[in-house]
Amino acid sequence: MLNDIVEDYPIAQFFRLEQNYPNPFNLTMQIQYTIPLTSFVTFNMYDVIDRELVTLVSQTQDQGLSIVKLDAGSFAAGIYVYHLSPVPVAHRDIFTKTKKLCYCDNDNHERNLRSPFNPIR
Repeated sequence: MLNDIVEDYPIAQFFRLEQNYPNPFNLTMQIQYTIPLTSFVTFNMYDVIDRELVTLVSQTQDQGLSIVKLDAGSFAAGIYVYHLSPVPVAHRDIFTKTKKLCYCDNDNHERNLRSPFNPIR
C-alpha cells in the first residue's frame, strides 16, 4: 500500500477536510486537508464497523494544505470512513472531522452491486 503526503502549500486560515477524489474510487485516490496551525495530525481509515484499517498520517505537520494519496488495492470493495484529528502544538483547540468514501472494485463490479458491504479480504 502506497501512502504519499504532499505538503507546503499556502497558509490555511481554517481546518478543512475535503471529500476524497475520486469518490467512489478504484485502487487510488487522494484526500486534501488544511490546518491553520502547526499540529500533531492523526489521519486514519476505518471500515463501517469501526475497525481501524490504516493510519495514513501520524506526525507533526506545519500549517497549510496537505494531500494524502492512497493505493487501496488490498481493500475489498465497500464503504469506508476516514477521520482527521489535528491537535495544534501551541494551543488546546482540537478539530476532528470524519467523512465516508466508497471503493469500487471494477473487476468484481457485478458482485459489488448486489452486496452493500464486503468485509476486508
